[in-house]
Amino acid sequence: MNGFERLKKQKRTAILLAAEKLFLQHGIKKVSIKTIAAAAGVSQVTIYNHYHGKNELVEIVVENIINKLITQYQEVINSPNSFMIKLELILKLRIKAISNGSWYLLSAAAADINIRQKIEHSLGVMLKKINHRLVQQGKKEKIINPAIESETIEQYIEMFRNWFDESKTAATNEKKANEFLQLFLYGIRGKMRSD
Repeated sequence: MNGFERLKKQKRTAILLAAEKLFLQHGIKKVSIKTIAAAAGVSQVTIYNHYHGKNELVEIVVENIINKLITQYQEVINSPNSFMIKLELILKLRIKAISNGSWYLLSAAAADINIRQKIEHSLGVMLKKINHRLVQQGKKEKIINPAIESETIEQYIEMFRNWFDESKTAATNEKKANEFLQLFLYGIRGKMRSD
């Protein structure tokens, strides 16, 4: 890679990093090309030389966030950990994505039908597969009641995740978010994991 190509790549990376940081901090609507340019240390013209505009930047940032989340979820589900540890780690990843703004950025970007379809196709499908694998492992480890249908349990997990996504508590109060996680995992008896 020659010097020109290296500089071009550095500018593209700086623009994307600045856009992601600003979108996470301020939301998509409040961020302009001008503020992205200032944060990236480039001119607005430079941004338009590399990208078609703010919508393309949003799409790329969303795709990057989805890819990071998918990688993190796959690492957990493919780990040798027990069902309870995997479930806890996956829910903690969700808490982290909510508290750092990633999940809200995905939700805001989903107002665009094309982006929503990408999110549902990649992240949504992957989360359903993870739920299924988790439930199967939980039944195999005799942690989940075998009399309850897998589909019902998967819906229960998704119901909790969806509530968590909408809850302002999870985003603003990490202690409270962890208490809800403990309730979800162990119920009101407060049984702590033994593994």
